[in-house]
Amino acid sequence: MDTIRLDVARHSRRPGRWPIWTAPTAPTAPASKAASNAPGDAVIDGYASIFDHADDGGDLIRPGAFARSLADRAARDVKLLWQHDPTQPVGTILALGEDARGLHVRARVMRALRPGAEALALLRVGALDGLSIGFRARHSGRDPATGLRILTDVDLIEVSLVTFPMQRLARVHRLGPWPPADTAETTEFAELAETGAPEDSVAGLLPGLSRLERAMTAP
Repeated sequence: MDTIRLDVARHSRRPGRWPIWTAPTAPTAPASKAASNAPGDAVIDGYASIFDHADDGGDLIRPGAFARSLADRAARDVKLLWQHDPTQPVGTILALGEDARGLHVRARVMRALRPGAEALALLRVGALDGLSIGFRARHSGRDPATGLRILTDVDLIEVSLVTFPMQRLARVHRLGPWPPADTAETTEFAELAETGAPEDSVAGLLPGLSRLERAMTAP
């Protein structure tokens, strides 16, 4: 099972080139609601995947599984989607990196995009905080004792905001305003936005989405 479509389904329960973020030793607090009344875009921080914790579909991702993929592509080339739908981008990914806990993601959610506005409304009232990944498995094996699929190398295709993450610990831990209040962060994000997606246009998000959709629906 190495198609993107199957692996996406396993990671959502459905009814170097970028800055590496260093995680705290313990999980951070749930997403802050301080920006609940903010009218504009937002920045989210969280974990899209947690190492060495089996998900509800029987997958377990090992540390280092994303290393090759992260070295091969810029963070902005990994798409930020709504509920794994390649036709529903919600913003742009600013930074991705592995740390001891898992795959950390920092992203800008854009209100100018219809699904982005919907996601922001739910994030700001605490109604949604799930994260999930779409990927293609490169190397994996089956643990005979547990039956789990152990993933050691994957191609990361997209990160999604989801209602029910297959990996229950994969969550948004911080919600903040765009641009960030911190000057250093604001500068860093501005540079990433300039090279990834135009500040005042969502057009920069569209290239590559059609290719992603074709890949996700390929047999």
